[in-house]
This record gives sequence, C-alpha cells and structure tokens, in this order.
Amino acid sequence: MYERYDKLLNEYLNTWDHYTPSPIPSVFKIRPFYSTKQAIRYFRLKMKLKQVCEMVRKDKKITPETHTHLMTLVSLWLNINAKVINQSVIGDYIKTTETFITRVQTRWEDIDEESIFQALRNVWIMNAIQMMAGQPFELTDAMFAYSMLYPLTDNLMDTLDISMHEKRVFVEKLGQRLRGEQIYSNNRHESDVFEMVSLIEFQYPRLKYPEIYESLLQIHKAQVDSLEQQNSSLSMDTLKYLTFNKGAASVVADGYLVLGTLSNEQLDFLIGYGIVLQLADDLQDMKIDASVNHSTLFSTQNSLTSKTDTLKKLIYFSSLTLEKIVTQNVKFSTDLKSLLSSSMTLLIGDAVHEQKEFFSKNILKYIESMQVVSLTQHANLKKIGKQYFHSGTGQGSIFPPSPKKDFLILYRNNN
Repeated sequence: MYERYDKLLNEYLNTWDHYTPSPIPSVFKIRPFYSTKQAIRYFRLKMKLKQVCEMVRKDKKITPETHTHLMTLVSLWLNINAKVINQSVIGDYIKTTETFITRVQTRWEDIDEESIFQALRNVWIMNAIQMMAGQPFELTDAMFAYSMLYPLTDNLMDTLDISMHEKRVFVEKLGQRLRGEQIYSNNRHESDVFEMVSLIEFQYPRLKYPEIYESLLQIHKAQVDSLEQQNSSLSMDTLKYLTFNKGAASVVADGYLVLGTLSNEQLDFLIGYGIVLQLADDLQDMKIDASVNHSTLFSTQNSLTSKTDTLKKLIYFSSLTLEKIVTQNVKFSTDLKSLLSSSMTLLIGDAVHEQKEFFSKNILKYIESMQVVSLTQHANLKKIGKQYFHSGTGQGSIFPPSPKKDFLILYRNNN
C-alpha cells in the first residue's frame, strides 16, 4: 500500500505545483442575468425551508411527508434532480446516522455533542464510499471504531488530567497497538482507544487484510507529523506535503475500512478527495488558524493574490478529483459526480463567505456565480433555520450555521 500511496500522493503534489491558475473572468460577461435566477431560487428555498421547519417543529419528528419536502429542499439547495436522490438510500443513510448516535450515547453516556458530530462526519464519508461501491448503507464495527478514534484521541490529548509526557507516551503506544502489539492501558482514555482498535481487528484479521493496518499507521504518522504545523517557519514544500498527506491518509483509511482492499483507481480518487476536504477545512478555519499560529496553505499566505491562487487551485482540484470517481455503473457515476460537485461547490462557497474579508470583490462575485443562491442569501437561509427552531421551542436547526450542536438536538427531539 505504501508504495502505491506515495506514488499517487506525489502526483497530486506535482499537479498542484505545476497548475497555473487563470485570471478570474468577468462574472457579468459569463452570466449576466444569474443574480435574478439566484433571487428566484432563494425565494423558493426560503419558503420550502420554513415549511419543513414548521412540520418538524409541529410533529417533533421527520414524518414521511416531511421527508418528501426535505428531499425537495435538498434538491433545490444542491441544484440536483430530485429523482437522483433514491428514497431507499436516503432512508438507510438516516438509519445509519441514528444507529451510530444511539451506539455512541449507549457506550459513553457523558460524551459531548461536538465529539459525536466530529465522529459522525467521518461516518458520512464512509457511507459515501459504500454508495460508490454499490454496497448497502450499514454501520459496521470497523466504521464505528475508526470514526470514534477521532474524538477519543482528541479527548485524550486535550485533557488536563494527563501530563504532556504521558501524552507523548500514549502517541507511541497507539502506534505500537496499530502495529499489532499487545499494549496495556493505563487509564480510561487509553482503554477506550485500544478497544476501538480491537473492534477493527475482530472485523478484519490482520493476516488477511494487511493493507488496512498499513493505512491506519499512515494516518497515525500523518497526524503526528502534522503537529509541525504549529511551527510558522515551515517551508512551503513541507507544508504542502503535511497538508496533502493528512487529508489523503484519513480518507484512504476510510476506504480500506469500508472495502477491505482498494484498486489503484479507487486509491487515486480517495487520495484526491481527502486532499480537497482537507483544503476546504483549512479554508474554513483560515482566520482561526492564523490567530493561533497554526500553519496551513491558507493561513500562511499573506497577500491577496496568493490566497486567491490557493483558492483557485482548490476549485481546480475539486473538479479534477470528481472526474476520478469509481463506480460500477456509468449513469450512477454521473449522478454521484453531480451530487458531490454541488456539495463541494456549496462547501467552498460557504467557507469563502466566512472568510470574505481576505478576498477581493471580484473573486467573491466569481465564487458567488457558481452558487445556486448568493453567498449572503445562503447565510440568511442558515440563519432562518437556526432562528426558527430556537424561537422558544427548544428545538435544533435542520441547517444550522454550527451543526455540531444543533444537528444532535434535532436528532434527540426526533427520537
């Protein structure tokens, strides 16, 4: 696995280095009447959003009728044909989410909602991989375990009950455990983490699936190496490698834990998709990262031109990666590419709006021209969702600006 991974990762690094972003064209020459279409779409979205919110608030759950309206809302927001969203797939997707949350809260009664959502985002990525492979949506032990490793290891590294020396020892012990060594835990945090590794081992015997454990060691090393990003004196080449490696390794491990093995084509797509997701996260957190001296490809760029070029490269990489989607059916590949493309466009647009102070009006207009509604309208829709359910009802928002808490409030009230 390591040789194939390194080869493909280096190809992405070379592509990044040799891609020269083109000047931003005049938006009004491209789509002179697009703002009118956005305004119409915004009006329809706002009406549908309020309708869905009212139905959920009234029924305290997502009924079949509400589900139908919710699918229409998603279709409008992502600009996709409603027929593309298969009802049975969506149903299984919701069931997987519910199963995961219930299992987490049963195992850790005191876990906070932010940790659950952190893990849940990884479950959704693994669901997408199941979709690409034509597998039914289900929550396997390996999916549960790997997704929970994120908040569990974060909690251990953030707790004040453990010294820095003990944390360094833990990082080394985790590496040993991932290599298959039998390690004894010294506290509850370690015990929980090692239990998750055992769950993976029960589903995937080491001798039969060696590449799975190579991928786990790869993301472990990438996470450890990424600690160097707290050093503002990193060279650009080092920063690019740390960023690309961390993003790629995380999603590659997702793929191995879903499929057991990966073809070269699948590995290629997952590496690219992981890089894009990592860069989108770094764009979203640009201001925060800069304030705490955390170096990323966005936070370390000082000029408007360099930030804009990095953004344009992210957009290009998103398009490049989506062309590499691997599915068993050509028609499904087209539909899935459309869905992921719309989702990524929305994600990047939302991140740019959050960081709009760092970009020119021209680039903001260009990014806005890619959206189904304007950036300000999108922000207003999220605000409407949050206010609607927090206006004395105690409910959470369906599309909140900060979904880490509100999504789980909605889930809890629906069950």
